[in-house]
Amino acid sequence: MFRIDIAILNDQYDPSLLILKKRLCWEYKEIFYHTYTVGTYKSAYISEAARTKLLSPEYNLGEKLLYDAINRTWWQQPEVADPHFWKEVAYFTNLNKRISAEVCVKVKNTNLPKSIPATVFHDRIEIDVKFCCMLLKNKTTLKGIMDKYIKGLRNSTTL
Repeated sequence: MFRIDIAILNDQYDPSLLILKKRLCWEYKEIFYHTYTVGTYKSAYISEAARTKLLSPEYNLGEKLLYDAINRTWWQQPEVADPHFWKEVAYFTNLNKRISAEVCVKVKNTNLPKSIPATVFHDRIEIDVKFCCMLLKNKTTLKGIMDKYIKGLRNSTTL
């Protein structure tokens, strides 16, 4: 059996996606994403001192040990040591923001596809209306899709 171990860190999300892309032979178009603000956190505010205390080893040793182990594993991946990799991370981060904020908005408004020219990091990328509609789904639609997915998982598993 073939096995690939890949540690993904939320605070290294774009680099983690690029490692996945490389190891799983994905294309750039398969890792583009749109960020959403899920909610407001005014009522759930905790001070920096309280946050530090909650995340300290004295209060949350298991989480700290798990995070440290995954973090250590992540930084040991061979891609991370390559300076060219970090240039690609910067490029991808910028391109992903442009696709989400500018390109897809224009494609949806004009109903015309847009080509992203090939670079050293990727071949030419075609961005069409169907892709943009999928990428920019509204939060309500996404929540409905996730709810159906989770219900399907619950119905298909036996406890």
